[in-house]
Amino acid sequence: MTVKGFTRSDGSIPVQCVVAADSNDNPVPQRVASRAWNPGRHRAAGSRHTLHRELTEEIMKMLKTVVMLMGLVATSISFAQTSYPLVCRGGGDLYFNYTPFSNFSQNPQIWISFQRGSQKAGSNWENINALMPGQCSWLDRTVSNDEPDRIIIKDVRNFSISWSQGRVAGISSELTYLNMLRDPNHYQSFDVYNDRKGNFIVTRIGQSR
Repeated sequence: MTVKGFTRSDGSIPVQCVVAADSNDNPVPQRVASRAWNPGRHRAAGSRHTLHRELTEEIMKMLKTVVMLMGLVATSISFAQTSYPLVCRGGGDLYFNYTPFSNFSQNPQIWISFQRGSQKAGSNWENINALMPGQCSWLDRTVSNDEPDRIIIKDVRNFSISWSQGRVAGISSELTYLNMLRDPNHYQSFDVYNDRKGNFIVTRIGQSR
């Protein structure tokens, strides 16, 4: 007996068959070794492929979100402002503007316009007598001409003012720094940063003398 092989086609899927021949050389099928089409198996493979693609897309979305958040954090850090003490002498040409709470301005503010001093105040305020009334200076240097000459105090609460014959007679006792700045014999410091819009923004009310 001899063994022969032949290939037949089942649709588009080739099937390999092994046959034996009888004494008259007629093929006798013995067994079939094939990878016949299995719809269930191929559907499962397709489902796994789809799931893998969806998971990949979700991971990419998460990564994009993480990158965006990291960018926002980096931006916030890069724009974080460092404040420095600015010392001002009261009186002179210090001008005050108050913006009260309203529907148009829900952040009451006080604007203080000052003159630039010709001397630094000194790290221990040792040079404050060199400041003229209405002038302000940094501890270690003067305020340069390209820096603001206006201080803004935000979110001012409980502000009140009294007038007498067209002049300020009194300011709310809670805002002691304003009373200090009305007197040329007193000095007041503010921790401020430059907002790059022509203003020094107060982050903390400093000491007074």
